[in-house]
Amino acid sequence: MNKAHSAINWENYPSDETPLNESNLNKMDAAIGVIDDRVITLDTTKATKTEVATLVADVTFEESTGIITITKKNGSKITIDTQMEKIAVNFTYIPTTQQIILTLIDGTKQYIDLSALITQYEFLDSDTVAFYIDSSGKVSAIVKEGSIEEKHLEPNYLAKIKVEAAKAELSQKAAATSEANAKTSENAAKASETAAKKSEDNAKASETAAAKSATAAASSESNAKVSETSASESSATATEKASSASQSADTAAEKADIATQKAAEIIGKAESAEESATKAQSYAVGGTGSREGEDSDNAKYYYQQAKDVSEGLKGGLQPHGTVAFADLPAL
Repeated sequence: MNKAHSAINWENYPSDETPLNESNLNKMDAAIGVIDDRVITLDTTKATKTEVATLVADVTFEESTGIITITKKNGSKITIDTQMEKIAVNFTYIPTTQQIILTLIDGTKQYIDLSALITQYEFLDSDTVAFYIDSSGKVSAIVKEGSIEEKHLEPNYLAKIKVEAAKAELSQKAAATSEANAKTSENAAKASETAAKKSEDNAKASETAAAKSATAAASSESNAKVSETSASESSATATEKASSASQSADTAAEKADIATQKAAEIIGKAESAEESATKAQSYAVGGTGSREGEDSDNAKYYYQQAKDVSEGLKGGLQPHGTVAFADLPAL
């Protein structure tokens, strides 16, 4: 709803901005007319005091009791009991009494007896069947031992029993045959075990022989190494002998030169021909008796020594380098 009148903001004399004329007065009349119409409408549509007295002035709720209280304008009150305090918030079951206990909001308890809702059954034992109930309440039935009689069996049960007995006898014979076969297999297994034991012993003997062969091979290898060492030493000895022979030959040559010089000296000194000949013979071949040790101190002796040493080396062990152990001939 909009405002019906707008303020003119009248100004005092001598101002002529807000003259008291037809226009301004008509504005005021129009606004008063609108307001008058609204007052009339409100008066005709308003509720009466009697009607207002029955209206709700306030509403309250009591949680502990579940009661809603409504207060009217005239002060009267109306209460509504929701019975909320009777709502169950928990329950328990007691097996011994077969009761359900409901705990309500207000703490009170309600007891519900379920025994009337359960049909009681009683199980009675007979001559052939016995009943028992376990801890969980389950019922089981068993047949009593020795309680089955001929009347409880089908009419031709005896014939079937005989057939089954015959089958059992055949099974017994088959079992005996199987036992005999098993015994034979056992004996064969023992024989195989004995043969395997012998094979194992033979294998161990072969293993021992192989070990001995390995030891002999190792010994042969050691002997070969010793032979190789001896060969090397013999080669070194031969080399030394050859060097010694060469030195002896040089010595013989030197002695021969000395003998020649001596002979020349004897001749040069004009000794007698006989003495010169004797001395020359003594230094050349010895055997004159004119000089001590002439038989081992003459040119012929040194020549023979050199010759003997030289011929002694012919066909002997000559050094020709070294031979690897792997290249030695097998023993």
